[in-house]
Amino acid sequence: MIFPFGFFVLILILKHIGYIQSYRNSTNMIRIITLFAVLYISSHLHLVNAQKQISFVAEDGLEIIADLYVKDRSYPFILLFHQSESARGEYKGIANKLLNLNYNCLAVDLRHGAKMNHTLNQTALNAEKKNYATAPSDALKDINASIDYVFRQYQQPVILFGSVFSASLAMVAAVDNYKVQAVVAFSPGEYFKPRFAVKEKIISLDIPLFIAGSSVEEPYINEMVDSMDNNNRLTTYFLPEKNNVLGAKVLWDDHKNSQKYWFELFVFFKDLKKI
Repeated sequence: MIFPFGFFVLILILKHIGYIQSYRNSTNMIRIITLFAVLYISSHLHLVNAQKQISFVAEDGLEIIADLYVKDRSYPFILLFHQSESARGEYKGIANKLLNLNYNCLAVDLRHGAKMNHTLNQTALNAEKKNYATAPSDALKDINASIDYVFRQYQQPVILFGSVFSASLAMVAAVDNYKVQAVVAFSPGEYFKPRFAVKEKIISLDIPLFIAGSSVEEPYINEMVDSMDNNNRLTTYFLPEKNNVLGAKVLWDDHKNSQKYWFELFVFFKDLKKI
């Protein structure tokens, strides 16, 4: 394969910021270079008509709105959940990159939210009109309904991908759930006290877990997950230098460290396929 000049520029940039240097002694450099290639290509491919709006119902009767991205029915599914005051539009750019990595996606409007990227949270609007509870923890019903919908339609376990409060809920929803293969949690935390403590809910979480955030969040994240039975054996952490952005927004193209976060996420996904 012949890569365009921009790809080699990317390699030089990543070397400058420390990624090539940090993997200099790796015996699997081919894998690293391949991932760089995917990083470059996924930023330049565009998918047409991949997105379709769908709806399904939570256990309490609330209609949930979501964007369905299907590239191939046989590909694994990632369920994308937004942060507070947000909507499924948080994942517009992210979902297309994940599709280019051969994952299908479902970007869900949770009942706790508002709008993002010119996209109104339709589930939150439905909940408000019909007087459903919309506290952050109430969105767990929406996450469980999303899992059940995809599992029912596609008959395969899913990857949960959460942002801030929904990252914590994704971890809770995955406990002892055979329908969940892994969890990606950007900026999880104890957002639901005194209603419940995430730390107490995830003790038996024993599936692959990717946790990302910043160095400022690290003490709080460590305190939350140190009770897990797997003793971090299946957990991947990426908590680089301080930044002022929480959640999945660090994957947006305009974030200065987005390439670093994408790289670590690619490695996690690649390793996950081996399990």
